[in-house]
Amino acid sequence: MNQSSCSLFSPDSALLCRHSAQQGFYFVEKAEYMGIRYYYKNGKTGFQTSGGCHLTKAYWDEAWLLDDTDRALVRDGEGYALLRIRSGRLIRLDCDRAAPYGDTLLRIRRNGKYGLVDFEGRTIILPRYDVLTNHYAQFNIIGRRGRYGLLNRLGGWAQPLRYDVIIPVNQRGNDRLACIRRHKVVFL
Repeated sequence: MNQSSCSLFSPDSALLCRHSAQQGFYFVEKAEYMGIRYYYKNGKTGFQTSGGCHLTKAYWDEAWLLDDTDRALVRDGEGYALLRIRSGRLIRLDCDRAAPYGDTLLRIRRNGKYGLVDFEGRTIILPRYDVLTNHYAQFNIIGRRGRYGLLNRLGGWAQPLRYDVIIPVNQRGNDRLACIRRHKVVFL
């Protein structure tokens, strides 16, 4: 994919073309956000208004607009950070990997363990869990030391770490979770 294929569709939408230098691929999707668009220069991503006024330099290796405000998750040579695009405020995240988790949280990985932070960088769930899925139906599976539980989409506990296994199942078109503890199954 060349840089010319990352053109804008219309004043209300932008083509998101994120290049990952580590993985060597492009990810493209049409996205609409409150007048903030991506722009690309020399393999880096920056942000601009729908009118073309640059809000940041093209500095980021990867960038994700998080919601319909001016917040973004960005990655550069120093790691992941939360960026307030219009003010330029940057909150560095102490993690190996970060990804959006619902509408208000980020799932982070630090030293092979998963946790959650909010868009201000405050820790919601400490990164000490071996497993943290990203949105299966309305619950997410979280696990540590062979015990599994469920979190809701806001990072609150729906079920504590008491199950031996939690398996996503589809029964007659309904997505459910089979929670198994001591050979007894509970469907949620």
